[in-house]
Amino acid sequence: MLKREFSSYKEMLRQLAKDYKWLIIAGLVLFLPSIIIYAAKPTILPYCPINQLCSAYSTPWGAFTSIFIYDSWTNIFAFVIFFIFLWAMEVFARDYVRPRRANFAAIFMYVAGILAGLIEIAHNHNIVSFGPSGVVYAFIGIVVSLSLINILLPNWERGKDEITKIEDKTYFIINLIVFLFFFVWIFFDPASFISKAPNVNYAVHGIAFLIGFVGTFVRAVILRIKHMPQPKYVLGR
Repeated sequence: MLKREFSSYKEMLRQLAKDYKWLIIAGLVLFLPSIIIYAAKPTILPYCPINQLCSAYSTPWGAFTSIFIYDSWTNIFAFVIFFIFLWAMEVFARDYVRPRRANFAAIFMYVAGILAGLIEIAHNHNIVSFGPSGVVYAFIGIVVSLSLINILLPNWERGKDEITKIEDKTYFIINLIVFLFFFVWIFFDPASFISKAPNVNYAVHGIAFLIGFVGTFVRAVILRIKHMPQPKYVLGR
């Protein structure tokens, strides 16, 4: 892996903030409206039939608008924690890889979260839900998938001339720790991953996670195939 030498921690943080700019903005766009709405209406659920912003079969646009409605500080805390994991995983990645992956995560977590909401209301016509948890769980899926990809396909976004063996053991170890952390968490404590609390649309959590995980892995495979060296054929005499 290519390491970049930073003259100071401030320079490193400045560069990483630049690389993850759109992901940071995506997080702020997701949570700031939630905080504002919560400040105005702390108990938003009774207002769902009135404002028609919640996700339901009768209001399918709510799969989008509902993600901007506050439901818990847990989602904000979880997003920050998983963002730190992603940052730690990519510290030793090449400079052009970090913003590319961050930009993909910023867009795809919204796509996966909204798609999960649409799938759920199409399946369950009686559900009414709100909150950004679908997007957050999609982001978790993206991070877990990237950690696995970094372990199995460390050169997945590189061209022929850049394909090398894993030279930086720290890069491998960090990604392995992140993947094992999520694997152990999901395996031994699924209740915290698929919440069964009242008024929590736990199905969206699982669907969003799977879309985020699978979609990210499929993208990696496609890029890997695209960048694989092509065989050369020589015409005989």
